[in-house]
Order: sequence, then C-alpha cells, then structure tokens
Amino acid sequence: MDEKILIVGGGLSGTIFAWQLYFNNIDFVLINQEREYTSSKIAAGIYNPIVFKRFICSWQADLLIPYLDEFYTKIEEELKGKFHYKIDIYKCFTNNDEINLWKKKSADFPNLLYMDNNIIESNSDKNLLSIKNTIGFGVVKNSGYIETKDFLELSHKFFSVKNKLRNYKEKYNYINDNEENSFLEFSKIIFAEGYYGEENPFFPDLRYNFAKGELLEVEIEDFDVNFIISKNLFIFPKGNNRFLIGSTFDWTFEDEDPTEIKKNELIMSLEKIINKKYRIIEQRAGIRPATFDRRPFIGNSELNPNCYIFNGMGAKAVLLAPYCSSILFNNIFNGKDIPSEINVKRGKKK
Repeated sequence: MDEKILIVGGGLSGTIFAWQLYFNNIDFVLINQEREYTSSKIAAGIYNPIVFKRFICSWQADLLIPYLDEFYTKIEEELKGKFHYKIDIYKCFTNNDEINLWKKKSADFPNLLYMDNNIIESNSDKNLLSIKNTIGFGVVKNSGYIETKDFLELSHKFFSVKNKLRNYKEKYNYINDNEENSFLEFSKIIFAEGYYGEENPFFPDLRYNFAKGELLEVEIEDFDVNFIISKNLFIFPKGNNRFLIGSTFDWTFEDEDPTEIKKNELIMSLEKIINKKYRIIEQRAGIRPATFDRRPFIGNSELNPNCYIFNGMGAKAVLLAPYCSSILFNNIFNGKDIPSEINVKRGKKK
C-alpha cells in the first residue's frame, strides 16, 4: 500500500516531523489536540550550542546547528513567513577562572565555531554596566531562537489548508474512530505527544523525567540590548523594552499552572542580576517532556512495529527536533539505524 503516516501531537516535535514528511513527499495527517497553553507554545525557543557548566559544545552541535538553519529557512520560504532569528548569547562571568576556562575551551574545535575568544568587558556598554557582579562576558555565536507560537500557528494553518491537519479534543479517539478517520487508513503512526507520552500504551514504562518550567515576561526601563544575557537564567529581549525571564526547572509539580513560588524565585533572580526598574506583564508555565538522560526517545514500538515515538526533546526541541526528524525518517524509509544514545530501546525502566 502507499504510505500514509499519522502523526499524533501538534507541538514542536510533531509539527517538525510533519515538515520532514512534507519535504519528502510522504502523505500524512497531523493530529493536534488544541490547547491554549502548552510547553511548545510558551517556550522561549532559544537554541544554544554551548553547555555553560563545562564550556563545551552540546551534543552533536556541529550537525544540529547547520541542519536546523537550512531546515527552518526552507520552511520559512514555503510559508512565506518569518519565525527563525539569529541572536548572540552573552554568558556572564563572575571570576577570572571562568574567563580563563572560556579562553581555553574556545580555542578547541568544534567549540571555536560557537564561542568567541574575545572577552567583552563590562564597561564596554552602558547597558552592560547595569548587570551586577559581572567582570565580563563570553559571546556565543550561531545561536538563535524560534518564535514557537508563530511557527506552530503558521504551520498548522498551512497544513490545514492542505487537509493534513485534524483537531481532536479527546486522547486516542482517533484510534477508536470507526469511520473515515480510522487508524486503519494509516500505514504507520508517529507519537509526538510530549508530556502526555507517559500514558501511551504502545510505549509503556519509559524513563521520563518531566520538568515543569516557568518564565516571566517583563518590561524593563532603559535597558536596550540586542542579545540574550545568561546568568543562571536568561534575559531575552523581545523588543519594545520587553524581555522574557527564565526559566525555572521543577521536577516535582501538581499541574501545569503558574505558581507564586516560582514567580518570586524569578523576581529574586532578576533583581540579583540587573539594577533596573521593571514591570511584570505575564507569567507562563509548561511541562517539558524530558527524559532520564536528557536525550530524545526515537524508534518503533516492541508491541507494534508500525508505531513510532518521536518524543523527549525536553527544553531543546527547537535544536534537536529538525535533525532528529531526519534520523527517524531515514530509519523508517531507508532502513538506517537510530544512534544508540537516542534510540528508544535504551529508555525502558529496569
């Protein structure tokens, strides 16, 4: 039979895999459970190729960054819209040991592709003088962000027009539907359900480690920067004196709602970093589909070989999902192996 793929989950991962199929002329339907707030919609969408704890490249950054740049550009051209932006990240240094380690690491390949060896001094810009207890900055190059809400809205509208998007309110009713939307019309099904993947009957007992994240949108007076500031949290300029502040990580939580505790935590962190007046505009929260080892779950089900998972991207979905979508595509249609570090087989509870 001709291939027709069902993708369950219209968040970042599912929508990105839909684009992978679209560009390869594979027929599909994308299932989206429409909700006002999801981790994909509220995400800051920042991608950073550097791990700040050790000042080294993140996993496969030399492959992920070029691939996402080409992939998102191709989508923008198809949509005739804009959602992908390049922006530097300024890592704040608090002591000379950090500066010396940055200089050492930035001289090595592939770190040198993403770490500027020149240290930015705090007195080089009046806005930088507003940042407390910092003796300089290391600049991350080839970083950026995706306006996730714009990306999802534009993509879903595009696929809806092409009759490739279906909205469902109840989980798994697309499988039990005996009429025209029956599961039987599809040759394969891809589950990209995010946080809800824990309930998936085709992939039981996976070692997820979900993390709730919260962030604030604030207005900061007289603070004009065109880069992201990183100092235990990020300060992300969104234009018109507005900034995203975040984000928190909480592995124990009751629901997806914003909390007063995390709001106060973010406020305290912000006030430790900058000496400026600010006004809180909005607080957002979402649950990241993180895994036990911070790597995605990709591969097919032991219970049904035609069911696949594309989940567990965590806080790095905009970075990981484009390249990982090509890995899953090549596994399904070209028989190529999935690397062991992201293969779902590693994720079963022992």
